Amino acid sequence: MRRSLAIVAPLLLLTACIEWRAVGFYSRALLDGENSTTTENTPPIMPSQCPSFGADSTIVRLFVLGDWGSGLPIQRAVARAMAQRARIEHPHAVITTGDNFYPSGVDSPDDPLFYQRWESVYADSSLQVPWIIALGNHDHRGNIAAQIAYSAKNTRWFLPAPYYATIIKAGTTTVS
Repeated sequence: MRRSLAIVAPLLLLTACIEWRAVGFYSRALLDGENSTTTENTPPIMPSQCPSFGADSTIVRLFVLGDWGSGLPIQRAVARAMAQRARIEHPHAVITTGDNFYPSGVDSPDDPLFYQRWESVYADSSLQVPWIIALGNHDHRGNIAAQIAYSAKNTRWFLPAPYYATIIKAGTTTVS
């Protein structure tokens, strides 16, 4: 297990100062495992204001995590590695790239998976930062409105719409 963590954790953890540019309209490929079959047009991206961070830094420190909601032991191992690194790096936020809950998303904002696969797994004080959430194909198999509604239950969970753009600020630095 330790050997696989050494390989997986660097792939799943990325500490970076990044910039991404939102486009007004784009297409999304519908992926289902290895069966990529269709592309659909999405609605215009909704701009949304992410929480600003204090003037403690001239860089925005982000962790990026994807395909994280399995509930398997490796998820807890990655969470421990994230916490260890977060105590050193002090990230401003965690950005997820989707597939937050395997295999089929969540049913409601009260779904126990929020606690079982997110709150209790990433409970370390070093990870109590905003999580800027993106949805993946496994999330779309469930109730994506439930993940959006969960933002009202837990302010660390930032998901204002299925498709959105946001601006992250720390001190004088802006990432948009």
